[in-house]
Amino acid sequence: MAIASYFIFKDILDSIEHDDQDILEKCRIFMERYPDDRELTDICNRISENMETKDTEQIERIKEDLRELINSRHIEASGGTHLWYRERR
Repeated sequence: MAIASYFIFKDILDSIEHDDQDILEKCRIFMERYPDDRELTDICNRISENMETKDTEQIERIKEDLRELINSRHIEASGGTHLWYRERR
């Protein structure tokens, strides 16, 4: 089960902040690449729902959730409890 790294979430957050029109295409590609990542799927679904309404409050919530995911995935990848080897350090 592969999950998306924090770079994926940073890319999505940058696309939202710069009002990138290709964000739905990026989400589709990332969801195909990481089909088992529920958090990524949830964020991308929320983004696609919000593209129709353009609710700024919802956009801010999505940004906050993305920042939290970036932090948590960064910790997991750099020394958290989900490392491949127990004696890595």
